[in-house]
Amino acid sequence: MSPIDWLIRNGTNLLMEDPLRRRHYVHWLRVNQSKTPKELKDIQLKKLKAIIKYAYSCIPYYHQLFRASKFKPEDLKNTDDLKKIPVTTKKDVQNNYPNIFPRGINISKHRVFYTSGSTGMPLKIVINQKENNYSHALMHYTFTECGLSRKDKVATIASPHPSHIMPFLKDITYKGSKLIPIQDHPENIVSTLRQFKPDVIHTYPSMLAILSHSDVSGINPRLIFTVSETLPQHYRILVRRAFGVEINDAYGSVEFSRLAFECNEHSGLHMITDRAVLEFLNDGEQVSPGEPGEIIVTGLYNYTMPLIRYNLGDVGVPSDERCACGRNWPLIKSIQGRTTDYIVLPDRKKITTSGVWQCVYHEIVVSPFCFSQFQIVQEKIKKFLLKFVRGKEFDAKVIMKIKQNIEEYFLRLGYEVTIDVRIVDDIPMDRTGKRRSIISLVT
Repeated sequence: MSPIDWLIRNGTNLLMEDPLRRRHYVHWLRVNQSKTPKELKDIQLKKLKAIIKYAYSCIPYYHQLFRASKFKPEDLKNTDDLKKIPVTTKKDVQNNYPNIFPRGINISKHRVFYTSGSTGMPLKIVINQKENNYSHALMHYTFTECGLSRKDKVATIASPHPSHIMPFLKDITYKGSKLIPIQDHPENIVSTLRQFKPDVIHTYPSMLAILSHSDVSGINPRLIFTVSETLPQHYRILVRRAFGVEINDAYGSVEFSRLAFECNEHSGLHMITDRAVLEFLNDGEQVSPGEPGEIIVTGLYNYTMPLIRYNLGDVGVPSDERCACGRNWPLIKSIQGRTTDYIVLPDRKKITTSGVWQCVYHEIVVSPFCFSQFQIVQEKIKKFLLKFVRGKEFDAKVIMKIKQNIEEYFLRLGYEVTIDVRIVDDIPMDRTGKRRSIISLVT
């Protein structure tokens, strides 16, 4: 047993030293990534059994939920048995404060985070110091596995609110980090980047798309990381042409921190099975590889506020492919967006936005610099508004072709819709700094 392992297991005061504990977690993440798929499943199952047993014994909400569904911890023989437990929603969590915490917990001694509330339901997430260290280690691991060095200068373009400052910015092992407010004018952001000369840029995909339409001469990042928003394929094209760099995307949430990351092979997002169990469901059943499903997450580390079979509100596509990088973490082929992203048809049926998105994609893959921002708003059941911000190679014919594509798409579905086009100076971001590409105002 190594000295670090001994310290972790025996709980000495040295464990309060964050760097020691984080290095321990990072070390085992790197060890585990090379284990066989079976070994990874065995490790995951052991952690899953432990947190299920703990939740049943110590968390009033889950004790009642398990009893009501006639589920006992010993019924869990493999990860497939999770389906015996009902899914927990954000509303369930909201409605069950404080029963979602262990009995007798003093929350004032723990770290508290808040979700953005973009779904209309902000949540308070509570973790202890050990769990916070693991989240920091996840960030450290996923960035450094893609090539981030301690000597790199890192520019993060994000919300200036403290809860949105990425954990690795605070890590003393990284030097020359800078937070640039995403609400700043793009020209000012470009100027700041040109002066700072970052080796690494970390921001939302929509911000990268805007920057790609600017004069980015003198800005030469070696790595670009994205997070928080769905990453459309054409954004990759924009960034590649503007900066000459491939994007490394990541997937996570305030509730669970980092859940998956894209390595330099760009074959998909590696699910970190040490962190959580991810299910991809359609009508309650696991989807096949290559099919979209709602992402249901069971965290394996947060004993302060366990979230078991928690509906994160996202749609993703699992993959059964293996990555050429040699890591054996399983892959997510893509994250398709939020479950709240949908279009309402005249018969009140809801469909995903993927069909409408493809109408745009077919044109911008050919003319990526036609517009720097766009947004499609379903204002009424048969009325849509297309908003575009001029790009550096604006062409009105491309805009009209997109309008025609969407009209023809709905005709194929059997519906005739009205589409208005508006050229605007800017598409406002929400209070978290994000921009949604397709919005339905129809309920």
